[in-house]
Amino acid sequence: MAVYFLAMYVLGAAFGPVATGLLSDRLTMRAARAAGVVAGGTAALEPFRGAGLHAALLVVPVLALLMAAILWAASRTVDRDASRAEQT
Repeated sequence: MAVYFLAMYVLGAAFGPVATGLLSDRLTMRAARAAGVVAGGTAALEPFRGAGLHAALLVVPVLALLMAAILWAASRTVDRDASRAEQT
């Protein structure tokens, strides 16, 4: 359980905003390229930043659902794991 909380805080709380920001920047560039903007610096990307951030933030609930499924699957083995631990 301690490993789970370590991973949750170190990977999620510390690196989550950084990863979301990097994904947002990447999706901003993708939206700009799709609209035909290939150069022009940061000012040319401003109209697309909202679309990039919106798409990046859609990843958060997907990852939350994935984590819920993983934790549910892990909870199904707790009784069996506890009985194995008592036998040894």
